[in-house]
Amino acid sequence: MTAENRSSDFVKTYFPNTILDPIGTSGYNLSVSDFPMPNPVTRGAWKIFLLLDRLGVHILPKQYYTPVPDYHWLRQHPEAWMGRAPLIGVGWDLDQQVDWLAHICRPY
Repeated sequence: MTAENRSSDFVKTYFPNTILDPIGTSGYNLSVSDFPMPNPVTRGAWKIFLLLDRLGVHILPKQYYTPVPDYHWLRQHPEAWMGRAPLIGVGWDLDQQVDWLAHICRPY
């Protein structure tokens, strides 16, 4: 069984209302009806997400778990990130590092 068939089976199993219409090189055309959404706002947000996803755009929430930095906060608090870090516990003994590298690479 190929990876494409496994993906197709997964989509058919977990998203039975989905039309398996590949988009670009990967992914499937998931419709809003594939996910239970009791709230019309959630349903509308999902429709917008799917539309923007087809355009290659993702809008992410501004929270700790999102891997995109909060540029507004960073601009307001440069002291929190622009200063030099003391790097406590990092050994910068270059002679020792070169000796270690020579020891590790010697067999090769």
